[in-house]
Amino acid sequence: MKRGSGICMVLAVLALATPSWAGAVETYGATGVRGEIIASMMDAGGKVMELAAAMPEKKYGWRPGKGVRSANEVFLHVVGANYMIPSLLGANTGKSMDELMKLEKTSPGKTEIGRMLKESYEVASKAIASVPDSDLDAEVEFFGN
Repeated sequence: MKRGSGICMVLAVLALATPSWAGAVETYGATGVRGEIIASMMDAGGKVMELAAAMPEKKYGWRPGKGVRSANEVFLHVVGANYMIPSLLGANTGKSMDELMKLEKTSPGKTEIGRMLKESYEVASKAIASVPDSDLDAEVEFFGN
């Protein structure tokens, strides 16, 4: 896979939603497509963080069905992805792949999950902002492809 298309695909996965840009979003100096991706990701991220804050902690264990992630696991899955995908772009996120793969099976509590979500979106935003223009056309490996 060409890295340009690979990086753009990876960055698009991070975005997770169509942009609404309801307010000013910190893009860490990124402009163009990187700035748009960060703004879109932070729009979706803001909604995820609002949901995590609004949900009572006692409901974090709720699952919509057997074999489906709990709310706690979904929030931690998002945290993990926000660290893992930038690491695929070559960013040092300070988290090992092993640590990230085990993350969603932990139960750090509502307050800590809120902090982790906020921090993970900042890490992902900074990683996206730091991708040089010259690397937008390079090949990357994305989960074995």
